[in-house]
Amino acid sequence: MKKKALLTSLLVTFLSVAMLLTYLVIEKILEKRNVAEKVDTLSAKNLVDLDSLPFSTPRDTKVILIFFNSTCDHCQQEAIDIKENISGFNKGAVVFFSSESLAAIRDFSTRSGLSAHSFVHFAKIDSEKLFDEFGVLSVPHTFIYNKERKLVKEFKGAAAAEAILKYF
Repeated sequence: MKKKALLTSLLVTFLSVAMLLTYLVIEKILEKRNVAEKVDTLSAKNLVDLDSLPFSTPRDTKVILIFFNSTCDHCQQEAIDIKENISGFNKGAVVFFSSESLAAIRDFSTRSGLSAHSFVHFAKIDSEKLFDEFGVLSVPHTFIYNKERKLVKEFKGAAAAEAILKYF
């Protein structure tokens, strides 16, 4: 009798754990799909410009979004590489965005020398909104959108200006 009760409770426990794990996996898949749908189309991304005003990407133009961190060596190198090849980027908008403070973003924009170009923009996104809009991101992380605001290419990690320009 005790063995039967023990086996029954083990079976119930096993099935409960299996159901919980299945639920968690399905929830994670749906969450990733939701983020992927948001990333696939360029829309309002909860960005603010360096004056803390809502920032929206220019309409009817290609857009490159680059998530960066001002202390990231790869991000700094990518900015240098883009600056050295800046003439190839003037056929659209380049938006560097970060979840850092506006002061850190402003400093990065000045040090990189990219803010001198009218088609290069810098913006901030709140950390909480970052995951909702883009999921988990490494730095640098580059998204390239066409004129129809559809994702053309995504680079996870450093990308050479040459590679970015192939899709821009």
